[in-house]
This record gives sequence, structure tokens and C-alpha cells, in this order.
Amino acid sequence: MIALSLLRVYSHTHEAKYLEATLRALDWVASLQYIGCDALALGGIVSYGGDVYGEISSWGTGAALLAFYRAAELLEEL
Repeated sequence: MIALSLLRVYSHTHEAKYLEATLRALDWVASLQYIGCDALALGGIVSYGGDVYGEISSWGTGAALLAFYRAAELLEEL
């Protein structure tokens, strides 16, 4: 969601820093996607670093909170 918001800001301002932040946010989220053997969890967001303990047990609320804090860090860097 933060990437989409940053992309919207970029589309109005055309400032390169917003496009760069968008791409960093997308890269960060992609690095946290589950790529294991559980088809139901495939593509879901997992714990920081992509570590999964016991199939899908680590994705959910903790990852969402971590994503919120990472989004705040990205915005502070602007």
C-alpha cells in the first residue's frame, strides 16, 4: 500500500525521490514473499528476512506491523 501511495505522489509531483522510494518499497515487500512448498501461502508476506518456521506460521500480523514501520522509515528518508 505504501508503494502505491508513493507512486500516486510521484505521478503528481514527478519528483524522482518518490519513484525511488516506490521501487525500494516494492523490492522490500518482494524480499519478504513466501516461496516455499505450501501453495496456499505462496506469495504471502513472511517474517523479516523471509524466514518461515513451520510452513506459514510466521506470516500475518507481525509482518503487517513490520511493513508499517518500514513504510514509516521510507517516508522519513524522503
